[in-house]
Formats: sequence, structure tokens, C-alpha cells
Amino acid sequence: MKNSGITKAVILAAGLGKRMQQGEAVGIDAKTAQLAGKGLKALIPLGDRPFLDYGIDNLIEAGFREICLVVGTHCEEIREYYESKKKNLAEKGVTVAFAYQAEPKGTANAVYSARSFAGNDEFCLVNCDNVYDVEDLRNLRNAESGRCYTVGYDKNSLARNGNIPRERIERFAVMDVDERMNLKKIVEKPSADMLATNPNLLVSMNCFRFTSRIFEACSKIKPHPERKEYELPSAVQYIIDKDLNEFLVIPSKKSVLDLTGKSDIAPVRKLLAGRKIEW
Repeated sequence: MKNSGITKAVILAAGLGKRMQQGEAVGIDAKTAQLAGKGLKALIPLGDRPFLDYGIDNLIEAGFREICLVVGTHCEEIREYYESKKKNLAEKGVTVAFAYQAEPKGTANAVYSARSFAGNDEFCLVNCDNVYDVEDLRNLRNAESGRCYTVGYDKNSLARNGNIPRERIERFAVMDVDERMNLKKIVEKPSADMLATNPNLLVSMNCFRFTSRIFEACSKIKPHPERKEYELPSAVQYIIDKDLNEFLVIPSKKSVLDLTGKSDIAPVRKLLAGRKIEW
């Protein structure tokens, strides 16, 4: 296997942002409150630019040059904004494409919507409501080809260096890995006993690198029995259980900026203050 230096990245931007829509819009301006009320986290102004611009800028710095936004029918404002940025991005050698999730059927269904963009190429997958560290993105981009990867985050580093409260991190999905850092399972709601007996569990922040086998997995899984959605952790587990690819975890002690709800806006804005984007 060789070092591939992949160039494609898919950003999931079709979510309804339900948690962002909830709660009081205290201490934020009218435009920000309006975007939050629509659940359009990608466009909430933080620093001098919309939040997603910072995530895209980190992808570009990490070496990605082909970016696809998965959007839904309620995301016309997102599409229009990035259509307006295409010329500026082209001057940096970066292209932007769009994939459409016709109905909100879950994250695995959203990934499946990007199959024409990805083709047979390997690609990075990230959320629109997180900003990932350039080093983590670069490690994914330059990993050996033919495998799937995910970044596993140290919970103490997440709490110390980012904006995410420790009590929220304790509710995040964690990774069950073997001694060679092969992913065995993503545990969405770890029990108190699991957390107590495994203090060094790595946290999943939905930062992945996939081969095209992910599309087979997304098409074969069943919807969650309660939420009735086709969910990405189920597709990841399908790859592992069916031995479609090796699935490795890259450990990280970096931080991730997280824009889940209105209470995240002020601390994230503070952390991004002064950062300039050149496109």
C-alpha cells in the first residue's frame, strides 16, 4: 500500500440542526438568532466569517482540493453562499460541489448521497458543525490507501483545549479498539461502568476517511429501530463485521470546535477571534 495524499473531502451539511433551534437566543444578534432558529449552523457568523468557512479553510490547509457539501432541501442559503465563493476558491485551486439529500433519513443516507462525487476515490468525511485541527486532517489525508480510518480523540484534550464542556464529552460516542488500534465498535451511549473501567477511551467526533466500500455499507444497513434513520455508526460497523476494509483509529490530543447549540456560539466566537481567511 502507498501513501495516497487524497484530495477529496465530504462535509455533512444537510442536518436539521434541531438542538441549535432549541433554547433562548440570549446575547446574540438578530442575524445570528435567525440562522440559529433555522438550524443553519454552517452559516452562523463566528469571527469574521460563517462557521463552516473555518472548517473548509482547515481542510484546504491540510491539502484537500475537492470539497463536496451534502445539503438538504432547507439548505438553499448554504448552497447560494458557497456558489458565491467558487471563484475565490478556484483561485486557490479548490473546487466546491454539492450533493443533495432529498429527505432527512440519517447520516449514512447523507454519505450515500455523495457517491457520485467520490466515485471510486477515497475521501475524508467531516461534520459542518465542527472545526477539526489541520494536523488531524493531514494525518487522515496522508494515511496509507486501501483502509478506512477515523480520528479518536483524548477526552481530556477535548475538554482542555476546545469549547466543549466535560459533561457533554462524557455523553459522546467512544471507540472500542484492539491493541493494534483496529476499530472494533463505536459505542454511541457508553455505560457508566464502561467509562469507569476504561478511563482512556477515545472519543468519536465523526472525522473519517473512507474507501468507496462505505457506499455499499450505507446501502445495506437497516434504519435505527427507534429513530428510523440510516446512521453512519451502523455503516461503519457493517464494514467491520463484513471485513470489507481494515478500519484503523488515529489517536489525537488535539481539540475540536463544536457548534451544537446556541450556548456554543459565544465561546467558539472567542476562540476564533482574530483569525483571517484569505478566500
